[in-house]
Amino acid sequence: MMRMLIQSMEGRILLLLMAPFAWTVAAVGSKYAPARTKEADKILSLSAPLKADADKVLGYKKDALQTFPHFSIDTAVLYVAGNRGYKFFKI
Repeated sequence: MMRMLIQSMEGRILLLLMAPFAWTVAAVGSKYAPARTKEADKILSLSAPLKADADKVLGYKKDALQTFPHFSIDTAVLYVAGNRGYKFFKI
């Protein structure tokens, strides 16, 4: 599997996972918080991605499809709370 990491203007990392010859791509937006912060507590309590983060990842998908219209692009948001855990949401 080929991987491309692209840093967005907001400093977020856009991860494109491309399976060889499959034309399937995943756009993943990510956010990290140190383990002992209130933001980490908030991340671990999420039951769905934050609307602003979901909208950004869907924007990444829209932009990528303009360049690569033949790709099938899956989208997800990944939140990491230090070494305490993570939340992964497919959109």
